[in-house]
Amino acid sequence: MIEHERRGGAGRRWLVAALAAVLVLAVGGGAWAFSRISGGGTQPEEVLPANAVAYFRVDLDPSVQQKAAIFNVVRKFPDARKRVGEGDDLRKALFEAIKKDDPKLRDVDYAKDVEPWLGDRAGVAVLPGADGKETETVAAVQIKDEDKARVGIKKLSGGDDKSGYAFVDDYMLMADSQSRADALASSVKDNPLSSNETFKGDVGEVDEGVMSFWADLPKLSRLSGDRTAQLPTMSAQGRLVGGLSFTSDSVQLVAKTRGAKLPSLQGTGIKLGELPSTTVAALSVSGAGPALEKNWPDLRRTLEASGRAAQLDSFVQAAQSQFGIRIPADLNTLLGKEFTVAMDERGMERLTAQGSAGQDGSQQLPLVGFRSTTDVAKARQLLPKIDQLLGATGAGVQLEKATGSDQVALATSQAYADELVKGGDLGRDDTFTKAVEGADKAQFGAFVDLNKLEKLYLPSMPAKDQANLKVLKAVGMSGSTAADGGTFTLRVLVD
Repeated sequence: MIEHERRGGAGRRWLVAALAAVLVLAVGGGAWAFSRISGGGTQPEEVLPANAVAYFRVDLDPSVQQKAAIFNVVRKFPDARKRVGEGDDLRKALFEAIKKDDPKLRDVDYAKDVEPWLGDRAGVAVLPGADGKETETVAAVQIKDEDKARVGIKKLSGGDDKSGYAFVDDYMLMADSQSRADALASSVKDNPLSSNETFKGDVGEVDEGVMSFWADLPKLSRLSGDRTAQLPTMSAQGRLVGGLSFTSDSVQLVAKTRGAKLPSLQGTGIKLGELPSTTVAALSVSGAGPALEKNWPDLRRTLEASGRAAQLDSFVQAAQSQFGIRIPADLNTLLGKEFTVAMDERGMERLTAQGSAGQDGSQQLPLVGFRSTTDVAKARQLLPKIDQLLGATGAGVQLEKATGSDQVALATSQAYADELVKGGDLGRDDTFTKAVEGADKAQFGAFVDLNKLEKLYLPSMPAKDQANLKVLKAVGMSGSTAADGGTFTLRVLVD
């Protein structure tokens, strides 16, 4: 059955606020949530148009285990704990959280005005606009009772909305106008997003559940017009699809790109685990040197398309003529088969104004270093040229150096450079192993120990924010590239 009902902008705003609140609660609690717990019944993509260029889905009735994990993480944060209260109904928790900040919802009672009709799922699709240059947003909200939904939306909106609503199956479609909502309701069942073969193939690569997202980046970029005109071409390639999941002490985002031509990294196994256990932050990439040299022509063409090739050419010529640094060949040597950039907890206080100078007035630098697995003989010839380049910048920083059989390190102290080459036991640290997924097989990765970093940033934060920030323990990321795209995993740990 297809029917429609006019309701107010406040009702539409309430839906947007509800979806946003899911993100606010999850991000405020460390990240977003996602799990393979897709139940039966119609999904939002079955009542949204097939020509969507982006899609976001939320399901607020996950498995018992996933729901417990969500609440466990969220309630670790004092502010979120106050908002969600007790109980295990995600829909009620989100509504009550929104109600506290929206005086227009003061007289709305969840049990009476919302719960009787609101379903568990909702989806938002971004569509090409009528002019083919802009975008429009359409939402689909699952309902349990059509008549009660009409009454409930009227109560939520205060009766002053000019948007349009139409009912299809057990969903309410929401558009900017009633005519648009009616048109969508009449056509969408014959051509839903779920029938889009590209969409189906992409979402099949990830789990579906509490939250999922998908976007066709080239189409979205073209429709966005000037807003993405300055972005490199490669940033709008292929499609992006992802999902999120909770454990009792972490949140994980897994995202994949498909149909994108990315620089192919060589080799696997980043070496973050070989850093000292006192590492506070680090980034590692495998095969960056060879990949950069191989893909240099493509990179230049990308910059040329955006009108920036001349700046690159000028820098390359200056590096060659003034310092004898050949680009990209010498960058290949510097980055090598694998490179890692790291900062240590020791000496971190030197990043503050109070700790930036020694007793003799000399500049005291934090322990920051760079290490690469490379051709050491070539690297030794390159290092003096890098010293000259740094000197010419006027930075006033002298990097100490250390080499091993196949590694070279640059650091702000000789002892730290030596330590980077020697290697450490970060890989045995429980926080690191939980945060960085499959480091031994990844092609790129990053790690930030937020507990170690707290003493640097917490004192400067407002007192009301410190309790929430203290809950965050660490962030880890890892991933790899493939012929048609890449995959990355982001984890946030909480105490």
